Formats: sequence, structure tokens, C-alpha cells
Amino acid sequence: MRGGATWGGEAMSILKLEPFGERLIAMRRHLHANPELSYEEYETTATIRRWLTEADIRIAEYPLRTGVVAEVGGEWGGPVIAIRADIDALPVQEETGLPFASVNKGKMHACGHDFHTAAAIGAALLLKKKESQLRGTVRFLFQPAEEKAKGARQMIASGALRDVKAIFGLHNKPDLPVGTIGIKGGPIMAAADGFVVEVHGRGSHAAVPEAGLDPIVVSAHIVTALQSIVSRNVGALDSAVISVTRIQSGTAWNVIPDKAVFDGTLRTFDPRVRMRVRERLEQIVAGIAGSFETRAEVSWIDGPPAVRNDARWAELASSTAEKLGLRVIAPAPSPAGEDFAFYLKETPGLFVFLGTNGPQEWHHPAFDVDERALEHGASFFAALAVDALKQFLDSDNTKEERGERDTMSQLAIDVHTYLRTHEQLKQAIEGLTDEGLRWKAAPNSWSVTEVLAHLADHNLIVSFRIREILARSEARLPAFNQDAWVAGQKANEGHAADILAAFKSLLDYNSLLFQRLEPEDWEKTGTNAKGETVTLSAVVRGFVAHLEHHLQQIARIRNHESGGAG
Repeated sequence: MRGGATWGGEAMSILKLEPFGERLIAMRRHLHANPELSYEEYETTATIRRWLTEADIRIAEYPLRTGVVAEVGGEWGGPVIAIRADIDALPVQEETGLPFASVNKGKMHACGHDFHTAAAIGAALLLKKKESQLRGTVRFLFQPAEEKAKGARQMIASGALRDVKAIFGLHNKPDLPVGTIGIKGGPIMAAADGFVVEVHGRGSHAAVPEAGLDPIVVSAHIVTALQSIVSRNVGALDSAVISVTRIQSGTAWNVIPDKAVFDGTLRTFDPRVRMRVRERLEQIVAGIAGSFETRAEVSWIDGPPAVRNDARWAELASSTAEKLGLRVIAPAPSPAGEDFAFYLKETPGLFVFLGTNGPQEWHHPAFDVDERALEHGASFFAALAVDALKQFLDSDNTKEERGERDTMSQLAIDVHTYLRTHEQLKQAIEGLTDEGLRWKAAPNSWSVTEVLAHLADHNLIVSFRIREILARSEARLPAFNQDAWVAGQKANEGHAADILAAFKSLLDYNSLLFQRLEPEDWEKTGTNAKGETVTLSAVVRGFVAHLEHHLQQIARIRNHESGGAG
């Protein structure tokens, strides 16, 4: 690891710190001292992975060059919810004077992503302590490149949001005191678009402007006229911001140039307002340029849409925060942009503001946070995850997925998880070449062929156990598929084609068996190979745990075949 004498220590030494708050502060300070820009977060990624691994938190492998995905829970199946933290820094020269200030010149965590990351790791550590009690999976997305507004889309493209039913995130808020949290439904952060305008005129000597078409004068008229859009084309109850932030033209004091370029940003909260303002900007640019006998072109830099919170999750999060003793307020929406919005276009969720009582606003070279807020962030994330999973299991949505109106039984959860993981396996091995089926990451590791043979053996155990229970009621026992059984036995001999066929046959057969089970069958006991008394549910959960573990191995092999980096 990089860093100074104080903040460059080993990851494990930080994990051993007590009390818990001191551990989070040490993590945040280490990250703060070693900032990395978007797409360059290699050491940050390695550090996060090291801390999570040392805490025995499961790393989920996805095709990401930077960034980390980790999971806690899932032992009992159930829904998946996600917690996101951004990890990149800004190209800002730090001026805080802190003893743990950035050691990387021109790079700084001037937006508090070090704070967000430490809080999310803290939540993972808290949830790990009660992992066996979680009725679902909490997936942590440590996302790169938020400042470029592209990291969230990369996470989504990698598959990290697959199966996620809700996602939660937070941002530090320097103007809110520690112990305060801003939660609201609807828009909380703005859509952030950029624009570039090129005005093409005709150059001439500055002493004879009538011989040319001055693009600077045209640009000045356009910039002034753009300010009328908000006051005359946006309703009084809506809002928008148009800022021109750079103008460039000319090379000499006595030459009228051919071209002027200016750019800026547009911020809106409503999609209709966003489109209307963009339309009016293009009309004004074209109209004014034409009136001066020049021409102009507008190019758009499409940023993230507005962050629009789900009202249901806002209500639950407010209750969670109040139970933790936090003061809940309805914050004013921020005109800043956040690529968390891309997640919310895929799945419902919530983004909140956590008070950090900072001396300066985001992106300022003297930006800092009050570290007492770290424990609030970690505790809120962890508690919200627990409450969200409980709400899913208690909700009508989960009952509808089961297809019944009665209370969801453990049978429904585990059967759903069993079938879902099988489908994930089918997708994972789809299209693998013979080389991919037999490739090994290391001499003592398993190939996909060996993984599938191992899983086929466990799948047969599940079949035996279900048949043993169903045999007590012959009327419910489906016809036995001898071909599937033979294929399953051949799987142990390492023939790739037989293994793939065995899984398809065994999945179909076990699906039939599951349809014959009643909820009371799920807790019936039998004896396993070790002579231990176990329930059917324990057998199936054990198999699913094996399968989910090996799915990560297969993902790494697929990544090897595609030439990607984990």
C-alpha cells in the first residue's frame, strides 16, 4: 500500500482497531491519503478487497477493472438488496492541512467518497456479525468512476445489479449537522447535462469588423439570451439551472477570429423540463446565429438523469433512521448530479443525505467531513438493509412471486433460490469452449468440468432426499427419469457433454419433485452420508451454498476466456 508513515499501514491492523468508530476513521483516513481518479482506482480496489477478505466477507467476481462487489448473507436464500458506495477522487490539489492529507499531488477526495466507502465497509462488518440471521443477501457495490458519471453503467453492464430488488446509497452533506439525515421521496439530485456551442463566423482585421462576421459578438448575445429560458420557459413551480462556464475564441488582440466556442451545464429535476430546456437552447442558438448571418452547432454531453427516490423506501428509511436516533428532515433537492440515478432506472431504491458538518462544499480544496458521522452512516446502511429484507419477506410482492396469498413459507424461498441458482449456472456455462470447460486458474484449482461433476453429485443427493420423503406418499411420486440418473453418474467420470446433459435432466427432474412437496415436507428429517440427522431444507441450502460458491469460480473462468480483468 502507498501512504505516509501514519496512514500506510497494513489493512489488518486497521481491522483490529477498537472501538468500531476508530476503525472506520482509520479506514477513511487511509483512503483519503491515497486518492485515485476515475478509472485509476487500482490500489483503492485492492485495499477494499483486502479489508473485506480479512473480515471473511464474500467477494463476488464480476468483469470490472476497478471496483469491488461483495456480499453478506444469502444462507437462507431470499431477496437481494444492494448498498452502493463510490470510490473515486477528483483532480483537485488538497488544501486542508490535515495530517492525513493526500500524498498524490493534484488528486483529492474532495467529494467525500472516502467517507462513503468507509461507511459501507462498516455496514458490511456490522451485517457480517449477524449474517446467519439475514433473510436475504446484501450486495455491496464499491463503484468506480462516479465523477465521470459512467461507473454506475459499468456496474450494471457487469451484471452486478442482477436480481437486486432495491438499492440504497448516501452522500455526505456538509451543510447538515452530524446526527441529521435528509430523506425524501421524488427527485433529490438533478439531471446533469453538458453542452458545447460552436459559433462559426468569418474572420477579419479588428479595425474593419464589417468585412467579417464576429463570432464573439454572436456568442455574447446567445449567452445573454440563454438566461431567459429559466425565467420565461420554465414554470414557477419547476426549476432549472443553465450556466455557461467557459468561452474560448481568438488568438490576437487585433484579429476577429473565425470561430468561438463556449460550453456549460444544464441541471433539471423533471424529464419534461429537461427536454423543453434543451429544445429552447437549440432554438435560441440557431436563431441568434442566423440573425447575424453566422451558423452555430450545439453538441450535448448526456449526463445522468435526476435521482428520483421511491416514496415507499423513503418512508421505511425514515423509520429506520428515527429508531437509530437520527434527526430526519426533508432536504432541499441538490442541483448536483449523481450517477446513482442509473441504478434507479433499473430497480427501485433510495439516495439520502447524511449530515457531516463540513467546512466547505463538495469539490472545494479545503473540503472535509466530521468523522463522527461515519458510525451513523455504517449503522444506517446496516439497519436499513435488515429492515428492507424483512419488508420484502413480509410484503405482498413476495407473496405474488410465490403465486399464493398466504404467508411465504421457507419452502418457497429455498425452491426459488435453488431454481434461480440453476438458471445462473446455465447462463454461466452457456457458450464455454472445450478449453474453457477444462481451464484451471492454478494447478490445484478445479476446472468447470470438475466443478460441474462435483455439483452433479450434490444434485443427486438432493434428488435422493426428496424421493425418500415423497416415497412415503406414492401418489405424489413422479416417474423416475433413469436417463437423468445415468447421465448424472457419468458426470463423475469427467465427460463434459454428459455433465451438461446431466444438469439439464437433473434440473427438470428435481423441478418435478419440488412441485410435489408440501411445506411440512421441508422440515422432515433423514440421515446424511455422515450419519447426521438433517432436514430436507438443510440439504438444499447446503447444495445452493456450494453452487453459489462455484458460480464465482466459473465467472472467473469466463472472464479469462473473454480476456477481461476482475
